[in-house]
Amino acid sequence: MFLSESSEFLCPICQKGSLIFRDYCSRIVRYNNGAHEWLRIPRQQYSNDKYRRTHWMLPDILTPFKHYNEETISGVLDDIVTPDDEDSETYPS
Repeated sequence: MFLSESSEFLCPICQKGSLIFRDYCSRIVRYNNGAHEWLRIPRQQYSNDKYRRTHWMLPDILTPFKHYNEETISGVLDDIVTPDDEDSETYPS
């Protein structure tokens, strides 16, 4: 799910102020089979001059502050993806 530039959202922290589109940033996504891809992540900025917060609008497949996709992270936590798997060459630690 990606957001359009004209979309306006509420701040996820205070749920009061509105966010407006700022720009895009690049973010890498790594998969358990060693593949990776770059995504363009839209950033929203708080429209109030009092606060200078910028929020990254991450799609559902990403977890904040992690490079691996959500499916790979949950697979490691549930012991589905292990270092012994042949298809997971770059096992996420």
